[in-house]
Amino acid sequence: MDMKINIKLIKKLRTEKSWTQDQLAMIAGVSLRTIQRLENKGTTSLETLKAIAVVFGMDASQLNKEQDVSAISDGQTNKFLTRITNGTQLSSVLDGSLAFRINHDDPETAETADFLAEALSTIEDWGQLLSSLDSGEKVKASFSLSTLIKKIELHGFCVFGLKTVEKMELYNVDKWPVANISIVRIHSDKIIKVEGSNQ
Repeated sequence: MDMKINIKLIKKLRTEKSWTQDQLAMIAGVSLRTIQRLENKGTTSLETLKAIAVVFGMDASQLNKEQDVSAISDGQTNKFLTRITNGTQLSSVLDGSLAFRINHDDPETAETADFLAEALSTIEDWGQLLSSLDSGEKVKASFSLSTLIKKIELHGFCVFGLKTVEKMELYNVDKWPVANISIVRIHSDKIIKVEGSNQ
């Protein structure tokens, strides 16, 4: 069964990395013709969709045709962090993570620095607690994180995140879940915005 995908997003992500269609095909382990068809018709198999998502460090659902997506490229992991707009999304990035990679735009005032410091500390605290909470407590945590995200947005910033699984050589562990969180200004030129339309 073919899946409908966001052509604009695929092209934008590919060009953001300065890849040709052939390079994307090679990295994803699919044929050049598959990438050409995907970018032309906007449909592909579930297997190809998953392979493309892995290449860009995203969940396959984030490449959905109808979804509006904002993302930023993370220079450290070479992945794309997607915009987080509610506590449930943030909880899924934080829950079960054993390490945190946190980035933010430079604050312009001492007040903003204090706010960002408190917000990031709160996010990291929830990240350390979430895996020990029961279902009901996780709902309350998600609500609290949604409230925090709204406050962050009122201060002119937005939250991006992605959970990655990385090798931690210090601990000789191959699969270490890492919560990658970045808070950037709402109008930052780092943000790649692609609307759900395939036109």
